[in-house]
Amino acid sequence: MKQNSSILMGLALFCLGTLVGFVLNLLQIEYKTNLSTKVILSFLYNNWWTLPLCGIGAIYIGFSYTFFDHKFNHTSEETDSMLIIKCFAIFIGFNQLCAYGASEALAERALYLLIASEVSTERAKKIQFTSSIHFLVILTGFCIVFWYWFDHTKIGFFFNFFNAFSVIVLINILRYTGFLNQSQIQFDYLQTCMSCLIFSGGVTFGNIGRLLNFNCGSSLTQNVTSSHRNLHLD
Repeated sequence: MKQNSSILMGLALFCLGTLVGFVLNLLQIEYKTNLSTKVILSFLYNNWWTLPLCGIGAIYIGFSYTFFDHKFNHTSEETDSMLIIKCFAIFIGFNQLCAYGASEALAERALYLLIASEVSTERAKKIQFTSSIHFLVILTGFCIVFWYWFDHTKIGFFFNFFNAFSVIVLINILRYTGFLNQSQIQFDYLQTCMSCLIFSGGVTFGNIGRLLNFNCGSSLTQNVTSSHRNLHLD
């Protein structure tokens, strides 16, 4: 019974992670800031593997949070569906903020290269950042507030910080080996936004994992209690 609950929880996390990964990339393509392609069909054909990767990441985060909660005796009773909805909505907002910031940076680059027609400068001017450092500081502050509001556990902060830092190290290695071939401004955008989305996404799917684990545990307890009652009546 417990094994079946874990399988269902893993399947739900995988499907949600894949769906969210698709939505985030769709929004990035809409604002013309996706670094791989600007056409959805081309993305699905060439970069389809990123979607199941998001699903696997959701499983990793969801089960890690439930493990840490069990290890450090953290209860999941405060995690409800309304909290998850708010958390998910703000997480999508982070992606929008990253898209606006990248759109501004890419627009400046396009104007410098006299190819401004490839990037919408009108969208880029909706939010102005004085520099990439300013953009990074804003996103970092939002991530800390996001963690404090929806997680507030030290292990959650360090776990998501470790994940974000690991991704930054990985993409630097990929660039050093020549696997990534972006300009400096694109690479700066990639580092900043990936660290923000990995951190806030970890908080989001950690809470989803807590909610799923709590609901599965409650269902399992009810089934066991019902079985004991039936045996007692017999």
